[in-house]
Amino acid sequence: MKKRMLIALTGVGLLVGVVAGPALAASGAPDRYQVGTTSYTVAVLDTYMHTFVVTANPCDGTIAITGATPVDSGYYTTETVTGTLVNGVISFTATYNGPHNPGYTWSGSFPVGGGALSGEFTGTVTAAPTTFTTFKNHGDYVSSMGGGADAAHSCIGMPMTSRSGPDVAAAAATLAANEARLIANLEAVIARLQANAKASVHAAAAIQKHVDALKSGNSGLDRAAKAVSGAGGSAHATKPTLPDPAQEHPTPGNHPGKP
Repeated sequence: MKKRMLIALTGVGLLVGVVAGPALAASGAPDRYQVGTTSYTVAVLDTYMHTFVVTANPCDGTIAITGATPVDSGYYTTETVTGTLVNGVISFTATYNGPHNPGYTWSGSFPVGGGALSGEFTGTVTAAPTTFTTFKNHGDYVSSMGGGADAAHSCIGMPMTSRSGPDVAAAAATLAANEARLIANLEAVIARLQANAKASVHAAAAIQKHVDALKSGNSGLDRAAKAVSGAGGSAHATKPTLPDPAQEHPTPGNHPGKP
């Protein structure tokens, strides 16, 4: 029985969390929500080593966890780990995926900054420096995720402000969602124009400028979002103006004075 328990102990591995990412911003730009990732080294019984990586979502306070033991340890396994971060303490449950002892489950807890492992087994947890994403605005994040409703409604890349109330946050989220949909629609129009040999190259280029402005944070929608989040008030976004098909550059055959 003791030998069986020791084998189970050697398979323990875990990956655990971080607090929400701090604001990262260029000089003069608003602070923005970012995703933080921290790696933990867990020494179970101060002997058996394990590595866990935790990604923290600043929008809802949830953490995503992955983990494994060293490949050359003799007790190698990946683990499916679930956990929560409450009052600075990570609580987790881990299940071995194998090849070592698949199906074995254990649980425990430790401080988010590292320290003593408690629960079924004792040990020491060491935290590496946390790294953060660097999305320059919400549109940048949505684009990196390939669009979608979940990305559009996330807070990642949106400005942080101590004066944000429920109404302000809702207004900023609406502006961000509208911006994401507009980018997707404009890019679809560009694709159709580029696929049509008779379409105006100038029309596609004009629309691309609007898309670039949205992604770079220089659009009317982005400035409105900054005003809403930073000032705690409301703002009206200026929608990019699409080119009038009737004003498209004439084809070479119809251009006055051109061959």
